[in-house]
Amino acid sequence: CAPGFAGPEWYAASLWLRCVAVGRTSPLQQKLVHERGVAQEVGAQMVTMRDASTAAIVATAAPDVGRQRLEEALRAALEEVLAEGVSETRLRRVRKKALTDHFSSIQRLDHRAEFIATSAIFRDDPAHAPDEHYRRLSPADVSEFGLGSCRAEDCAVLSIVPQGGVS
Repeated sequence: CAPGFAGPEWYAASLWLRCVAVGRTSPLQQKLVHERGVAQEVGAQMVTMRDASTAAIVATAAPDVGRQRLEEALRAALEEVLAEGVSETRLRRVRKKALTDHFSSIQRLDHRAEFIATSAIFRDDPAHAPDEHYRRLSPADVSEFGLGSCRAEDCAVLSIVPQGGVS
């Protein structure tokens, strides 16, 4: 579970998720795909609502890796990433990418209208500027979200195993 879009903690959750699981150089991608070879890819997404959001880390098992082995590796890697925290360098890079994605997205009129409507409904502020919120966050703020909300024992697991696949 992650904070709703109406709260300032949402930005820490968004950046934390991007810091640990989005991109080829993310720590979970490095640990699970490149170092341990148990996943083909790792990604993340956040489904945002007003009062609560859902943060999801998605890992696709490597060939011949079962669900249990992937889940155990993901839980262990998540604990390592939480212990390491978010570095200033990683946060700076992820913050820049988040803002670039946002400003690129609102170049399209339909996305801009959606963002204004979402800001008006969820934040009571149609002129809401996310860059202020992203820029205020320190590595400690972002790491704190992960430590407080993303321990493996606090997570739910959904496994999708194709018929005839390795379980």
